[in-house]
Amino acid sequence: MINDPAHKDSCQGTRTEQEAEINGTMDEFISEESQGANQATRAAAQHVQQFEKNFWRNKIAYPFYFDKEYIDLVAELEALTAEKEAKDAKIAELDAKAKELDAKIAANAAKIAELEAKEAELDAQIAANAAKIAELEAKAKELEAKAAELEAQIAVAALPKVPAPQVKSLLVDNSKPTGLFFGAIEDKRITEGLTKVELTPNSKTESIVIIGMEYINSMTTTSQELNEFDYAVLDAVNTLHSQGYPYFGVETVYRVLARDNNAQLMPGYEMEHNIKESLTRLESTKISIDASNISNKYNIDRETIEVLKVESRMLQFEKATVLVNGQRAVDWYHLLQEPKLFTLAKRLKQVKSIPLAGLKTKNSVTEDSVKLQQYLLRRCIGAGRGMSPKILLNAILKQAGITIKTDDRKKRQRIIGMIKNILDDWTKAGDIISGYTIEAGKTKNSVIAFIVQPPKINEQI
Repeated sequence: MINDPAHKDSCQGTRTEQEAEINGTMDEFISEESQGANQATRAAAQHVQQFEKNFWRNKIAYPFYFDKEYIDLVAELEALTAEKEAKDAKIAELDAKAKELDAKIAANAAKIAELEAKEAELDAQIAANAAKIAELEAKAKELEAKAAELEAQIAVAALPKVPAPQVKSLLVDNSKPTGLFFGAIEDKRITEGLTKVELTPNSKTESIVIIGMEYINSMTTTSQELNEFDYAVLDAVNTLHSQGYPYFGVETVYRVLARDNNAQLMPGYEMEHNIKESLTRLESTKISIDASNISNKYNIDRETIEVLKVESRMLQFEKATVLVNGQRAVDWYHLLQEPKLFTLAKRLKQVKSIPLAGLKTKNSVTEDSVKLQQYLLRRCIGAGRGMSPKILLNAILKQAGITIKTDDRKKRQRIIGMIKNILDDWTKAGDIISGYTIEAGKTKNSVIAFIVQPPKINEQI
């Protein structure tokens, strides 16, 4: 059923035009036939009248001819009269057919009107159904939206619920095996392959730990060599995991590096990129540990020794979406297990716990400042425990990867100022050192080394 008013009007107009055309043609034909017959009859009658008027006069002059003409005229008149009667009969017949056709047209018009009424009723039903359908579709969309919202809520509710980390103290891995991965022991570092590490000088074979490393080809960072910044990030992750925070974000690591649980990391800030890149380097570095010959002096049972004969990533984590404090869904990292180097360091009793507040400095948190802190932190911890308290400036710069041109006095003084800020703040806190002195060079304001004094108490875990 076509529900189109224009189409209906077009059809109605067509029917009307057809009816008018039929009626017009019929009327025209009847009129023409009637007029022709009437005209012929009138002409013949006029001839007869004229003939009768002059009958006697003409009869006297043309007696024989006039009789013949009269007879012919009468015959013509009779013929025309007969023709008129035939046409009148035909006209009557056509008129009857026209009336019959009119009756049929009227009947058809009634049927058409009935059909149009039914069509209008049907159109009204269709319109009502369309309105109901539109209403149902609107309700369906509303229900779909509510269902999607409910599904989102269910998905959020199913996320791991984790607290925002609040670190109280930093755990520093100061073990010799770990340090060798970062070149922290007398500026040495292991390369790809295996290295034997003597835990104590002149030790027996059972005091040797064999460590090795391999860089994974899938690394996406620009440099795969581990540095002091990576060491600091590793300590931050170890700290978070040990204090019950296996889930962590880039900002979480940043707060540990900043020694401030409320520090804010601006999105797109260089430190965000540096931390992500460091985590990739650590996760993409495969290490091997064989502590099966470790000395009994460390009181390590056979089961633990077997655990420490492993091959694994330096960090093993996965990406995970978590709900922080039950409110904020974020994409974080999930540390799958405790790093094996940290496990070894704990068994060797070479992990230092330092209150986070005692490590905070007035320096801005940059890659250079983090590297300086990390190296100085381990050197200060080791002072008086087998390591020299004298820390050469050149050694600091080398380990931190900071290059200073000979004539760049401004940069040199800026770096020396950062080192002084660190040592001054640590001296004030008293958790790492109790003070320090500067060994000056021959020129004015030149610095050769920093000599630190350890605190009175060195706590270990």
